[in-house]
Amino acid sequence: MSDSWSVALVSGFVAAGFTTAGTLYIERMKFRTEFRVESAIRLLLKHDKYRSRTFEKIKSYVPGYTDEELRMMLLRSGAVRFSAKNGEYWGLVKRNKHRLRAGTKQVD
Repeated sequence: MSDSWSVALVSGFVAAGFTTAGTLYIERMKFRTEFRVESAIRLLLKHDKYRSRTFEKIKSYVPGYTDEELRMMLLRSGAVRFSAKNGEYWGLVKRNKHRLRAGTKQVD
């Protein structure tokens, strides 16, 4: 194999390695951010005073996401949605089992 082929081959592997490392780093940062947001949502929904919160209130504490992205993070955080006359409420399953057992999805 000639020197130019060797240099091209090594350069290709180095470039592929840097590209892969960069992509993995970016994805890791994205997942880290989502994990932290989900942890913050759990803390927000564990507040002693509130068993559930309105979607709008949660959205005000967690800006920068679309409604659907935020709903997905709420679900991954262990939250469920409840309906009410004045909007959409979310609460942790652990803290709202009585509503689930009763077969109601209405907020008291």
